[in-house]
Amino acid sequence: MLPRSLFSASSLKYGQSSEGHSELHSSNMPYARRPTTHDDPPQIRRPGTSAKSPMTIDSENEQYISGDSVSLVGSSDDDDDDHTSIPSNLQGLMHHLSRLQAKQTLYIEKTQEISRQMQDTSAKIAELTGMSLYHPPGSSSSSSSNKYLRTDARPLKHKMTVSQQQQQEQESRALPTPSAPSSSSTTTTANQASPWKRPQLAKRTGGSQPLPAPKAPRNDYYQQERQVQHRRSSRDMTQPKTSTVPSARHGRIIKSESLSPSPETSSPSAEEQGGIKLRSRDTCDLYLHRNQDVNSGAFGKKPRSLIYNIADGQGELKDLMVTTSLKGNASKRKLIKTIGQESIYPDSWIEEICWTTKKTLALCNVRASTPTEKENATVSLLHVDSVSNTDVKYRLQHLEESPHTKPIVTIAPVDLGATGSAGVERATFVTGGSDKAVYFWDIIRDSPDEDFALSDVSKLNINHTNYIQTFCYDPTHRKLFTGGADCKMFTYDMLSQRVSTEMKISCRINHILGNAADPNLYMLLTANTSNQFNMYDQRMPGMRGIVLDFGYKVQENLSRYIRPDWHQNGYMVACGSQTESKVHFWDIRYSGVDRGPCFSFNIPNTSQSRILASLFVPNQNTLVTTSSTRNLGWIDYSIQHDSRIHTL
Repeated sequence: MLPRSLFSASSLKYGQSSEGHSELHSSNMPYARRPTTHDDPPQIRRPGTSAKSPMTIDSENEQYISGDSVSLVGSSDDDDDDHTSIPSNLQGLMHHLSRLQAKQTLYIEKTQEISRQMQDTSAKIAELTGMSLYHPPGSSSSSSSNKYLRTDARPLKHKMTVSQQQQQEQESRALPTPSAPSSSSTTTTANQASPWKRPQLAKRTGGSQPLPAPKAPRNDYYQQERQVQHRRSSRDMTQPKTSTVPSARHGRIIKSESLSPSPETSSPSAEEQGGIKLRSRDTCDLYLHRNQDVNSGAFGKKPRSLIYNIADGQGELKDLMVTTSLKGNASKRKLIKTIGQESIYPDSWIEEICWTTKKTLALCNVRASTPTEKENATVSLLHVDSVSNTDVKYRLQHLEESPHTKPIVTIAPVDLGATGSAGVERATFVTGGSDKAVYFWDIIRDSPDEDFALSDVSKLNINHTNYIQTFCYDPTHRKLFTGGADCKMFTYDMLSQRVSTEMKISCRINHILGNAADPNLYMLLTANTSNQFNMYDQRMPGMRGIVLDFGYKVQENLSRYIRPDWHQNGYMVACGSQTESKVHFWDIRYSGVDRGPCFSFNIPNTSQSRILASLFVPNQNTLVTTSSTRNLGWIDYSIQHDSRIHTL
C-alpha cells in the first residue's frame, strides 16, 4: 500500500467501473484502498495516474480538518506521478486538472494560515520581549522546489478583521476560471474549490488566550505587514525567501537586526512620534531674558541636586525648592533654612536626593572608601513637618539597612507615597551604586507623624557592568529605566519583575528624563562631546527608538553633574554649558534642532564657571541655575512664539 500524501489520495483510479465508484463514495472509510478479489474484473492501471476524483475532495477535506495534526510533507509518489505521466484523453485531463486545482487551493490556504500564525506569534513575542520579529513577506511561501515547509512557532488562534476577510473574498473572486483543459494553467477556480472552514492545526488543552493588543504605532505596523504578506503569499508562490529572527536571550534583546528587512518594517518618521512632532517646523519658541537675580555664595560647597517640590498647587510647600542641603522659598527667593553637614552625614556629603512622598525627602550619601565607615552607606529620610516664609521644621530618620557594598550614586522614586483605606502610607524607591547593583526599597508608616518602617529591601535583576548613574520611572507603563557608565540602558518591567529590553549606545548615560506631555518619549543625556541628547521612544525597541539626537560641541566628555531640564510643555530643553557661563535652549519641534542650540542665555557674575543644574520653575516663566562657583541664579523670561532663527 502506498504511503498517504498530504491530502490522502483516493483509491479511485481512472478506468474503474461506475459500480466501484459508487461503492467507494458510499463507504464509511473514504481513504481506505479497496481490496482486489478474484471476482472483480481486472483493473486497468495506468502508470502515474494517482489523481483523485473531484467527488472525493469534500470528504477528504473533512478528514483533513478533523485530524489532530497535519503534515506539510507531500508524498513523493504523488509528486512523481504528477510530473512523469499525464493522461492523453479528455476525461483524464479534466480529472487531472481538477485534482491539481484542489491541491493548489489547499496549499494556498495552508500557506496563508501559517503566514498569519507566524505574524501572530511574532506579535506576541514582541509584546513579551519589547522587540519586533520581522518575517519578510513571502518568507513562508511554498514553491515547486521546496517540498518541505516547517515552522517552529506554536500555532495560535488568529482573529481576522473584517477588512482582511473582504480582501480575501475579492481576491478569490478575481481569480480566473479555466474554460478549456490546459497543461500550463495553475490558477485556482473559486467555484470548484470546496467550501471548508480553516483547519485547526493542533489540539488545545486549555482555553484560547487572546493576544495582547499592540501599542501604537506597532498596531498599524503589524496590520500592514499582515496585509502585505497575505497578498504576496497568494501572488508570489514560486519565490522562496528566508526569514531572519533576531536572537533573544533571557528576556533581553541582544540584537534586533534583520538581514533583509522589508520596506514595511522601517521606523516611523521622527516627525510623527507621540503628541510632539519632532523637527516638524521652521520656527521655534524664543525666550527673552527679562530679569536675573544671582545669590552669590549661596552654597558652602559645590551644589549637587536641584529639585522643586511635588506638593499640590496650594499649601505650605508650594514655594519650596531643595538643593541638597538648602531649603529655599521660591516666591521670596531667599534662604530660609540650612541643615548642616554634622546633622546628616558628618564624614561625607549628600550625593543625590528625591521626593518619596509630598513631604518626605530621601537622601543618599557618598561615604568614605574605608571599610570602617560602612555604617554611613545608608539612606536617610527628611520629613518636612511645616514650612513658613522664615523657617522649615523637619525631622531626620536614618534607615539602618545597608544593602550596598559600595557608595550609593543615585536614588529615584518608584511610586510616590499612597495612603490606604486603613490610613497606612506606603512609599517605594530604588537606589543604585558603584557596586553595579539596583535595590528596591519598600517603606510604610501608620500616620504622617510617625517615622517610616522598612518593609522590604530586594535586589533587582538588572545586570549593569559598571556603576549606575541614573533612574527614571514610567508610572504609565510601570517600567523602570536605568542608565550606567557601561553605556547601557535597561528597561525593567516592575510587573513581571524582569528586564524587557537592553540597549547599548556609544557613551555612558548620565541622565534619563521623562516627558510631561508624552509618556512614551524620554531624553537620554550622554557624556559625548557632541549630540549629547538622545530622544528615545519606548514604543520602538532597540536603537530604532532613538528618533532624534542633538546637542553642542565640547572639548571633553560631558560631566554627569551637568543636569538638564525639560519644560512642562514637553518640547523645550535647557542645559548649562560645561565650558562657559551659559544656558543653552533647544526646541525639539524645530527642523534645525540638530544643528546646535536654538538660543542661549548668558549668566552674569558667574565668569570662569560652568552651569551645573538648570530647572524650569513650574507654572512660571522662571529658570533656576546653579554654578560651579557656588552661585544660585534666577532668570525671568518672556516667550515669543513662532520665531525664526537666522544664523550669522
